[in-house]
Amino acid sequence: MKLVVFDLDSTLIDAEGIDEIAKLAGKEEEIRKITKKAMEGEIPFNEALKKRVKLLKGLEIEKVEKVANSLPLMKGAKETIEELRKHGIKTGVVSGGFDIVVNKIKNELGLDYAISNKLIVENGKLTGEVVGPIVDEESKGEALEEIAEKVGVDLSEVVAVGDGANDISMFRRAGLAIAFNSKPKVSSAADVVVLEKDLREILPHILKTKTVEDLKKERKEVEIRIKQLKKNISEKRALLRKINRKKREIIDTIRIKNSEANRERALRDKVNRKIKELKAKRKVENMRIKELKEELKKLQSSSGKGDFRKIRREIQALEWKLQTTVLDIK
Repeated sequence: MKLVVFDLDSTLIDAEGIDEIAKLAGKEEEIRKITKKAMEGEIPFNEALKKRVKLLKGLEIEKVEKVANSLPLMKGAKETIEELRKHGIKTGVVSGGFDIVVNKIKNELGLDYAISNKLIVENGKLTGEVVGPIVDEESKGEALEEIAEKVGVDLSEVVAVGDGANDISMFRRAGLAIAFNSKPKVSSAADVVVLEKDLREILPHILKTKTVEDLKKERKEVEIRIKQLKKNISEKRALLRKINRKKREIIDTIRIKNSEANRERALRDKVNRKIKELKAKRKVENMRIKELKEELKKLQSSSGKGDFRKIRREIQALEWKLQTTVLDIK
């Protein structure tokens, strides 16, 4: 399907626009009765339209516009139009109602086309007259053909969605007719009947996709999956925090070990310096012992019987000192 044409009242909006405007004129009950008979096909649409508009004579246009801006969209209307747009399907509205309401809804939903009637206004007030193309039971069907021609699609690729007797002319021309929350006479003329007041219910019939319940189920599954993913992310973050704590502990341990190694290195350097000093001292004392031994040898050679006890004691003292000094560290 390439084009979907909607009725306005009780289809795109959850209200009858003219009935709501009638409240301003205090003619609500009279107009509601006429609307009901027209929608059920009990009286000709053209006759009903003229009678209802005549009862609105004298209403200030500003107040009518205020009512138009307050009319609620049908449940699922925005989502339905957005989904159709995603699939490249053009949308339009054909209404026996008034441009004041129709244009507001067209702009709000982003519809591509709109055809409706126009209330005559003089000096800021309704005259009780109306002009426009939607004047009888066949007018909507002709308007649907007009939109299809503008889009450049065959009528077999057009969907009509409506609830009233004056929508039947659209149903006869469209490739697919959907009666939405409709009156009994309308349902029998449609290919599909949607009873629930949720426009999203028409999407499976147009797109040949899943039902709203299927979409809700899938959404719930996605929400569960998202919840599980969030839980997994939370667990992984907790694990990462634990790893980071362990990493910091390891870094602290390495820092302590490095500090201890530095202290040991400093101590080793100190010991090595001490050993070097002792070795130098030992070398000096070895030289002294050698000198004393040479001196003793000379004395023994020259005198033969001299007193050498003093020199021997000095040599013995130096040798003892050398023996008791720890010089094994290399």
